[in-house]
Amino acid sequence: MGQLFSSTAEGAKPPAPAPEGAEPPAPAPEGAEPPAPAPEGAEPPAPAPEGAEPPAPAPEGAEPPEAPANVVAALHAAVAARTNGALARAGPDVDAVLAAMAAVDGAAIGVTTAAALDAAMAEAYDLPPSPVWYVPVVERADVTVGAFVLAPGATIPLHDHPGMTVLSRVVAGRVTVASYDVVEKGPGGAISARRAGVKTLAAGETSALFADVANLHEIVAGPDGAVVLDVISPPYTDETRKCRYYHAVDAAADAGDCVALAAYDDDAPEFTCHTAEYRGLDPGHF
Repeated sequence: MGQLFSSTAEGAKPPAPAPEGAEPPAPAPEGAEPPAPAPEGAEPPAPAPEGAEPPAPAPEGAEPPEAPANVVAALHAAVAARTNGALARAGPDVDAVLAAMAAVDGAAIGVTTAAALDAAMAEAYDLPPSPVWYVPVVERADVTVGAFVLAPGATIPLHDHPGMTVLSRVVAGRVTVASYDVVEKGPGGAISARRAGVKTLAAGETSALFADVANLHEIVAGPDGAVVLDVISPPYTDETRKCRYYHAVDAAADAGDCVALAAYDDDAPEFTCHTAEYRGLDPGHF
């Protein structure tokens, strides 16, 4: 007769004896595989606390739990379904996109703070810190989704959005936004604009601008910086929708809430905005 071997793995503890009066375990169904032996040196599973209820079985026919939703892809789907002017005015379409934006947090788009983004871009590409970063999430001919990441106290100077809608949600931090309506456009980029108001927006709060409502604005980050998620429809182009920066030219010409503005020939002086790599959830294709 050959040598007999115990089925207990070497070094494994033998099973504890059943408590007095306990029911014997049910026999395994015919043809079932025997349980795998415990790994060498593995501890036996802890017994359930005395009096603990066993876990409830799943209801018959119940669906398995859903995987966490991809909120970035959901936002992309929401904006892709609302192009061709659907976002040109406040209404249900704008509300639907703002609702989709509300589900997106910093973790979903891979951005939590300006300092963290500075560190990530320095490590990956040896880039210097930037007072303002732009993180492209979705780039299409009809709409873009992206995040502006501002260092504490950083400013995006007064600028326009010609013929565009911009929906914004503060993901982290706080910003103060000074907005203007265009009253009249003059030659050479001169504009007469009416002050539309100044608002401070905290995390979770939103704003919207349209072609004829609050189309110019200046943004200043709070003391902890800010992350602002934008949906821009249609996006800027170098030909027909070029972004222009403005400054006041004649305080004496101001009348009430109106102010005379002139466009800079190029970008605003002393303003730096770098583009950072997107490292968030996959936005999908729609």
